[in-house]
Amino acid sequence: MKKVLTSFALVSALASSAALAEQSGAFVGIDGGYASLTVKNPNNEGNEKMSGFNGFRYGLVGGYKYFLDDNLGFRGYARFTHGTKNTKGSNNPQLQRYDLGVNADVLYNFLQSGDLEYGAFGGLSLDYANNKMIQKNSEDGDGKVSGFDLGINLGLRMNYTQTHGFELWSRFGVVGPKKDDVKVTQPYSVGLRYTFNF
Repeated sequence: MKKVLTSFALVSALASSAALAEQSGAFVGIDGGYASLTVKNPNNEGNEKMSGFNGFRYGLVGGYKYFLDDNLGFRGYARFTHGTKNTKGSNNPQLQRYDLGVNADVLYNFLQSGDLEYGAFGGLSLDYANNKMIQKNSEDGDGKVSGFDLGINLGLRMNYTQTHGFELWSRFGVVGPKKDDVKVTQPYSVGLRYTFNF
């Protein structure tokens, strides 16, 4: 009798777990994070890199995810982010950046526990980045560098009751926009994201 009850409990738990598997559907969300930007200007003495443009970023996401089975899925989404940061000192420039991009990620859920699912993701990001350098107390004026920015997405995710998603995300820049001889790259950005799944 104990074997029958144990088997029944095990089958019930597996069926319950499968019933709570993440479903395909649309989602929207918000995210916030921290990013590093580097400006390389060959016109500076010694091909100097101006770094230290580190600061907070925030944005909106929206898209659709599709699951092939209980664990493996894909998603495509659009993302708009904004960030700005002053360098140290009163006369140093300020770099303001807007990104509008499309992303494609592979999703893999490796653990289910009650109403919670835990997983990871990885993919590619293609953004159109608009960088504006604001020169304080300078006769050179402001400068803009806009163009495409390619990056790699990696992160961990948690899904609660099919509706609420929480992610620890990172993005590593591969190619950044360039204008004339000035190139702006975003080596990395990290942050947290909340999504609401429909």
